[in-house]
Amino acid sequence: MHGVTYSIDDVGSDRTGTRTVFVIPSQPGDGSLHALATQIVDWALTGGPYVVAAGFLAIGLRKRRMDRRKGTASFGVGLDQALVAHLLSDRRSSTDEPPAR
Repeated sequence: MHGVTYSIDDVGSDRTGTRTVFVIPSQPGDGSLHALATQIVDWALTGGPYVVAAGFLAIGLRKRRMDRRKGTASFGVGLDQALVAHLLSDRRSSTDEPPAR
């Protein structure tokens, strides 16, 4: 297949240099400077992190709402009072002994 070299403006593109454009002679309006695969990769790399972040945020907010409905909070409950008393008594008994030399 032989072709002819054309000069086509790529408005809005930051890309410089020559580019290969494939045009079917019977349908010249279907010529494209951007391949579909390239556009999909560009969108995925640009918007993908935002979509993932929004997903994590939505999951976290949903989990918080479900915990509040159940009455079980997963943060800020604190330690059991019996455990605190045990730890304090252990600490007091260990500070009463003189340090070993």
